[in-house]
Amino acid sequence: MLREHELTFESNAPPGRRPAYYANVRPRWGAAVAGALYEIDARDLAALDAYEEVGAGIYDRLELSVFRADGRREAALVYRMNLRGRPPRYGFPSDEQLRQIRAGYADWGLDRRALDAALSRINPHFRRG
Repeated sequence: MLREHELTFESNAPPGRRPAYYANVRPRWGAAVAGALYEIDARDLAALDAYEEVGAGIYDRLELSVFRADGRREAALVYRMNLRGRPPRYGFPSDEQLRQIRAGYADWGLDRRALDAALSRINPHFRRG
């Protein structure tokens, strides 16, 4: 569990470019985001950094404390969207990304309240699917 953070869907597309919205986490007191921990090696880390475009400044890689189901604290790597000083823009993810996220929540047996809350903040009339 990543405490004191909330799940968001944001775009960091430059002004004038059509935004695409991706899953992200942002600090928020009292909120929490469930997730899964993976053990990775240096090659995996390099692949993740490339995928998240860390070198181009699209995402930042952070080491944050998370809490396992048994309450133990653990250091974990988290990728957070770099907004480059611009205010966040929120919107719905693509249908494909949302399908993948829902599948991950189901595969890991995660509580979907954070996901549903993130979607509801974008559109209060969002229907849980």
